[in-house]
Amino acid sequence: MNVKKVLAIIATAGLVVSSSAYAAEADGIPPEPPAANENVGGQPPEMPNGQQPPEMPNGQQPSEMPNGQQPPEMPNGQQPPEIPNSQQPQMNVKLPFTDVADDAWYHDAVAMMYGMEIIKGTSDTEFSPEGTLSAAQILTMLYRTDGGTDSDDIWYASAMNWAMANGIIGENLDFASAPEEDITREDMMLVIYNYLVYKNELPEG
Repeated sequence: MNVKKVLAIIATAGLVVSSSAYAAEADGIPPEPPAANENVGGQPPEMPNGQQPPEMPNGQQPSEMPNGQQPPEMPNGQQPPEIPNSQQPQMNVKLPFTDVADDAWYHDAVAMMYGMEIIKGTSDTEFSPEGTLSAAQILTMLYRTDGGTDSDDIWYASAMNWAMANGIIGENLDFASAPEEDITREDMMLVIYNYLVYKNELPEG
């Protein structure tokens, strides 16, 4: 499986464990339209029969979102969790990679993962979207998604130790002997599944 397909899967897995709002965005789910009677854009609601809404005291105006933004809608009137700016996915980051076209179907996944420093590319200007991935690379991406930082000596050593300690790899997925060999599709699916088990984020049912 080539890099661009794997990266889209990793991006989705990372968003599942970060925020349900992130997961919706990664899966391409559009936001729900506002209800017909919802106050949009900070404007007073329309009154029936041409009536005017009551004036606000002291000339106050209804609160508005900056730059015309709208708050996200949550089911059953719930409020979305606040997410620190450092954890916001950077979808509009400028990619340095000359081999990732702006209109490529995987562009947004690459941009988000690069903005969150989950990937670094195969060089300063190349992403190699048609290349393959090793076990060490996939485990390192998941490790960084979980907040880990690379080792100073062998770049994937910390990721391998983290994966072993948390049950993401074990007896049936022990890549210690050849971590830089290409990973198979079946092993990659099991690694991501084990990661979601570790994060207690498996879908119900």
